Amino acid sequence: MTTKVPPQLRGKVWHSTSIENAKSIVGCGAILAEPELSETKRWGSATQLFVRSIGGISLFDFRLPNSHSSGLLSRFVPCKVDLIRTVWFEIDLSKLGSSFLSAEDTRLRWINAGMNTQYMPKLEAASLCAIPISCIKTVYVCDRRGVFRVTALEEFA
Repeated sequence: MTTKVPPQLRGKVWHSTSIENAKSIVGCGAILAEPELSETKRWGSATQLFVRSIGGISLFDFRLPNSHSSGLLSRFVPCKVDLIRTVWFEIDLSKLGSSFLSAEDTRLRWINAGMNTQYMPKLEAASLCAIPISCIKTVYVCDRRGVFRVTALEEFA
């Protein structure tokens, strides 16, 4: 099954999460690589997922034309399969500097590391530092039907 990236997300870099985790992010003031969450609330373990294994925060990099459709996306876009609603945080890359690894940079690191952990080629980027909420440009909440609603960070306070 091929899923296309909705126009709201195209051309930008995003972090997706649950409503509950969005509240934690806003409460602590940053998206963290290893927030205080039980393993059941995480997307996968640090030994399984490449970006977590390098201490990073997983991001979707939808800036490349070839990232706009992929069979892998159906698990996450527009709404993660096990959630009723997904929160999408647009990340302001100009504020991340060299701690941001594009999808291509992340792919090269994954190859050099031996490709023995899960990674979404051409889609998954990383931040190698915490992302302060001041780096969040736009917030969407999307339901399973693919209906996007712009919202404010304060909704999660």
